[in-house]
Amino acid sequence: MSLSGGMDSPATGTLRPRRRPLQPLSSPANHLPTEKMSSIQISKQIDGDAGKENHPAFSGRLDASLAEELGVARRRRDRIRLERERTERMLGERDLVLENGMRDLVMRGEEQRRLELELLRLIGISDLGLLSGSSSPIRSLREREEERRNKDAGSALQVGN
Repeated sequence: MSLSGGMDSPATGTLRPRRRPLQPLSSPANHLPTEKMSSIQISKQIDGDAGKENHPAFSGRLDASLAEELGVARRRRDRIRLERERTERMLGERDLVLENGMRDLVMRGEEQRRLELELLRLIGISDLGLLSGSSSPIRSLREREEERRNKDAGSALQVGN
């Protein structure tokens, strides 16, 4: 068992290093360690703001890039405000159109109901349920099953005779 990193396999129990540590591209022949950085001394403020974390902001003239960024942000804010107003206006118009459509549908329904009642009065039918729109021309499942039972019962009686 060698630790030299040769051709040993994991079955023999030795581990070979799979990765090499990073090496500098061009290492000098006489490598001298770099000097340690001297520690930076932070002086305490003498005035009354010693414990204050938020120092006054720089009150100097804004850089050109900061002024540009501010202008871009203002233009973007104005564009977003205009888009929001346009969207609100458009949604208000759509709301009015939908309200008018709903009002028209309600009025048509009331008119149709009034005409049905007038027609029934003219015909002289007292039973409103016969011609009302509540009865569907499509038979329900219950009605179909009752009809089938009646047919089955009728055919069983005829076969039995």
